[in-house]
Amino acid sequence: MALLKPNGNLIEVNLTAAQSLGIGAESTIDLPFWSASCWSFASAVQQQLRESIARAAQGASIRYETEVMGADDRPLPLDLSLTPIRDPQGEIILILAQGQLRTNEPMNERTNEYFHDRVYSERLSVAIRVAKAGAWSWDIDRQQIFWTPELEILFDYEPGTTQQLYREWIDRVHPEDRERVETHLQQIIQHQLPEFRCDYRIVWRDGQIRWIETIGELHSQLGNPQMSGLVYDITDRKQDEAALHRSGEFTRRILESNLDCIKVVDSEGRLLYMNSGGQVMMEIDDFATVANTQWLEFWRSDAASAAGALATAKAGGVGKFDGYCATAKGTPKWWEVVITSLPDVGDNVGQILIVARDITERKQLELINQAQTVELQQLNNSLMLAQQQLSERNEELDRFGFTVAHDLKAPLRAISNLSEWMEEDLSNRILEDDRQQFQLLRQRVKRMNALVDGLLNYSRLGRQELPIETVDVAQLLAEIVDSLSSPSFQIEVLSVLPMLDTKRILLSQVFANLISNAIKHHSRADGRIEITADDLGDRYQFSIADDGDGIPMGEARQRIFDIFHTLKSRTSNENTGIGLALVKKIVEGEGGQIWVADDPAETAESEGNQPQTQTEQLTPRLKGACFCFTWLKINY
Repeated sequence: MALLKPNGNLIEVNLTAAQSLGIGAESTIDLPFWSASCWSFASAVQQQLRESIARAAQGASIRYETEVMGADDRPLPLDLSLTPIRDPQGEIILILAQGQLRTNEPMNERTNEYFHDRVYSERLSVAIRVAKAGAWSWDIDRQQIFWTPELEILFDYEPGTTQQLYREWIDRVHPEDRERVETHLQQIIQHQLPEFRCDYRIVWRDGQIRWIETIGELHSQLGNPQMSGLVYDITDRKQDEAALHRSGEFTRRILESNLDCIKVVDSEGRLLYMNSGGQVMMEIDDFATVANTQWLEFWRSDAASAAGALATAKAGGVGKFDGYCATAKGTPKWWEVVITSLPDVGDNVGQILIVARDITERKQLELINQAQTVELQQLNNSLMLAQQQLSERNEELDRFGFTVAHDLKAPLRAISNLSEWMEEDLSNRILEDDRQQFQLLRQRVKRMNALVDGLLNYSRLGRQELPIETVDVAQLLAEIVDSLSSPSFQIEVLSVLPMLDTKRILLSQVFANLISNAIKHHSRADGRIEITADDLGDRYQFSIADDGDGIPMGEARQRIFDIFHTLKSRTSNENTGIGLALVKKIVEGEGGQIWVADDPAETAESEGNQPQTQTEQLTPRLKGACFCFTWLKINY
């Protein structure tokens, strides 16, 4: 008899085999068993042994007849068997090779029985030692137990003890397990169970607790009932099982507390598990109603995506997709799904894990955004069309304005020229009253020309692209004052004027109109105008005040910025009533405001424009008309 590793290397050989076959243990230990001299006389014998050992390492029990070379160099017939030996976890750890020589020499019955008993004893001893098990035999009537030294080690008995009373053995069993163990034993004795197989705890002398697995069966010897079997220390296995249970419980709690819908399906896609949170999300009152159903049946709207992701997971990859799946009660939901395989012990796909996250809110927002994007695109197209139409209308208006101006101005020039010619031709015969009428006629023609120009400027305002320039307001005002040619008027700037990034032409038009308006409508030729600028944070407030008669309260002031509206009779001056309307349109078009102050000290605060800085404001000291307007510091 020999003991082999699963790869066929020799671990131990008994004396009988060593003497019969001439195997030297020292020279063959940890070498392939088929390389021993007793097998090497024939390559076919060696190959057959090698293949048989490989099959035994896979779990097969092998028996066949062969020949070996004896110690006296004679071939001997041999009945050979190879038996795999497993540990408590079922793993093959050894192979037991047993052989019986087929000789022609007669053997009496007693000798044969002795030979077999010896062989059996050797086999049992080797098997018990290799399996790290303890053997025991219990005489039920005498309540005595006989065991091997290996059992003494497992149960922490004094070395050399070969027998113990049943009571001493059962006292070693953990108090919480005794009743269960004894009940199980009684069921065996009463033939209620075919064999005794029980896991229980024992307590060593130092208080250490170990787990034991005991296997035994009932039999009779010389009419006395006995039970015999083996014991194994399974403490490591129990600890592993406890750790696995804790890990499983931990995993289960994670799954149950997870806010995602977590499912497990088998390799065929049948639903095996769904966490509690997932059942709530899917509005499933009883999981049994959906257990073992095909998972793909949930994805009728996105069947192709779901099937593709499942196939990817089965192939060992990670399947992902977004899809629509209504709940059991019909509530619409969208899901983000990730699918992975759960390999079994053989690294094959045993089960599949599916994690689905509810993205309904996100999906609804996406749909709303898509709808809004389409709507915005439609509005943008409409706006572009309207802008194109507006541009076309503006071009038409420009052409119309030019035509109207040309058609109106041409007869006006003719009337003016004709009146001058008539006055020259009749210079000696014309009466003074008639001369004044000719002058009044030309004055009206001049006013009509100014009115046409004003209308053209008003209609074009806001439709021209003007550049942004850095403007020195002090220099701009100096140029405007110089162009007005009013030496009798005093125009004084009371504060430091700023630098602005703005449209120079428009700001110039505003100042020119307001200053010329103050000069034109003043009651005296030697009037005074004061100009101030106040910093309001993101804009400036400019004030233009004069010492004239001012603007009366009431409807006249409310309509002061209306087009064609004038305070005085149209016959008293050349005013067209367009200048202030033009100023108002410019200021508001550039993001500002304009108003007539009741008092020159009035600021933008009274008009709802709270100053954004705490700097002291310098206001005009005059008590006539005062126009205030705001202008952005940076014009875009």
